[in-house]
Amino acid sequence: MDTFFVNFEKDCMSQFRMLDETKREEIVTLFTKETEERQKKLEEEALKKYEEEKRIEEAKRIEEEKKNPAAAAKGGKAPAPAAKKPPGKGEVEKPVVDVPKLEVPKIQEYTTQTGHKYLIERSIEEISQKIIDAGIQQTDGEPQVETVKSVVEAAPTGSVVTDPVSARPTEIAASVAISSVDGAPVEGGDAAAPSLKFKDNDYLVKANMLPPRDPEGNDCLHKDLMIAKDEIMRILVQARDRCVEWLFESKT
Repeated sequence: MDTFFVNFEKDCMSQFRMLDETKREEIVTLFTKETEERQKKLEEEALKKYEEEKRIEEAKRIEEEKKNPAAAAKGGKAPAPAAKKPPGKGEVEKPVVDVPKLEVPKIQEYTTQTGHKYLIERSIEEISQKIIDAGIQQTDGEPQVETVKSVVEAAPTGSVVTDPVSARPTEIAASVAISSVDGAPVEGGDAAAPSLKFKDNDYLVKANMLPPRDPEGNDCLHKDLMIAKDEIMRILVQARDRCVEWLFESKT
């Protein structure tokens, strides 16, 4: 009977991402891998910021030289940087960026009323955040230009459509230059795409409110139907403690 309660408790705790001592090495490996991924992402973001700052600095320098070529000629060229050791074969030289070194988080422990110790792989807060993020699709990369283009081209002249990427209404120009008819070029036609005029709005601001609102400012959800992160954490903690209490009372 004791074996039943022990195994049942393990199963309950695993639902809250709490594992027994035999899983310590696996958790350490997981934490190490996740820390390395976060470190890599942090360095990539810092490098991207550094390159953007250098690009802006170089653009400003070129602009200044164009405005005042005499001063640029008088000042001469900037001194060449000190020679560096060339990278080895197959290596790519990267600028050094100041990024803090992340530490692998320590494993936290949880002891039940029955005296059994478990290793916390995921905290209640992390589980709650995952529940909140579930079902939310996050897309990376460039805006869907083809989607916008197809929507705009399908709209009649003079109408107003909504840009599906930026959620901004797009006014279609009343006059569009024609570059060809039935494949034949027209003299004086402009082959460039028609310019689009976007009207500023606060659609995205309203959509991100709690509760979210439609473009007219009306609530899309009743405020009492929304569950906050703190409430999810409370529910999870209560469910976990209720399981442990039931096991302890049943066993004793």
